[in-house]
Amino acid sequence: MKNKIFKFHFFLLILLIIHSLISKLIGYGLIQAIVFALKIILCASGFVYFFMSVKPFKKIAVYFMYYFITPIIALLGYVFGGVFLVGILGSILLFPIFPKQKAFEKNDIIVYHKFQGFLGACCSYEIYQRKFVVFEKHLENIKGEGEINFDNFLWKEK
Repeated sequence: MKNKIFKFHFFLLILLIIHSLISKLIGYGLIQAIVFALKIILCASGFVYFFMSVKPFKKIAVYFMYYFITPIIALLGYVFGGVFLVGILGSILLFPIFPKQKAFEKNDIIVYHKFQGFLGACCSYEIYQRKFVVFEKHLENIKGEGEINFDNFLWKEK
């Protein structure tokens, strides 16, 4: 069982890394709901494997400690707040798993807030177009001076 979780975890990790590289290079990737679900499964398998590798402490346990520490720091940041826990540590630790926040969706065009950390600048967006039900194509990034009213926003495909 321990070996299966280990292999499954690293299979998901490699799959997500390859997905990230391909989506950056060619602009196509899975829809964000699928990617977020895979990230949650990756974190859960890492969390479970951390407890399986703690007793006979191994070097690999240091890697899996990330999956144990991240939810604890996120919980502490939520309970106690503060710039250091939420802003700095939260941005660093939660960046890989933080889901994209949908700002607008109409037909097959989806606009996401661009994640820039919890203390990041406002109003950067990423525009995607849904393709073939489970894929998205990255079209462009936009930065506004303030919040954009997407109901009146006209976007033309290049």
